[in-house]
Amino acid sequence: MKVKELIERLTGCEPEAHIIFYNLEGYNLDSCELESIIGFPPACEGEVPTVEITIKPEGSDEGGNYDDDSSEDGGHWKPSPFN
Repeated sequence: MKVKELIERLTGCEPEAHIIFYNLEGYNLDSCELESIIGFPPACEGEVPTVEITIKPEGSDEGGNYDDDSSEDGGHWKPSPFN
């Protein structure tokens, strides 16, 4: 997807509407929130610039982790820092 395509899709939306992000995995939708949007110039001559949009689980910290990740009573899954 290109930035202009995203802009075209959002143009018809109410400017004050809330945006909800979802992660679709195994037919399950988990709501997410925007973590960051970062623009990068072309890496090499002839390449196009890139925009990176990062989402994270809703209510998690900037690393995508929850405060209760270490709890034994059903805390959220926490990825290994070694992956």
